[in-house]
Amino acid sequence: MDSCLKGFRKLKYLGSLINSKNVKSEDINLRIAASDRCFCSLGQTFRSRALSKTIKIALYKTMVKPVVVYGSET
Repeated sequence: MDSCLKGFRKLKYLGSLINSKNVKSEDINLRIAASDRCFCSLGQTFRSRALSKTIKIALYKTMVKPVVVYGSET
């Protein structure tokens, strides 16, 4: 197995970043950045006074949070 992975530095597999040193901090930073992009794209929705706080929390839990935790159980 070592021979097939020899020479690679970074690999994105199923949404997770795998590197040759098995350091997870870079993967975590990429997930945080992705969730920030998702949250910012919904910024106008979250600032809207037409939606209640409960709806905004539901939107956050269903649209932003999964971006961060996707694949984290592996």
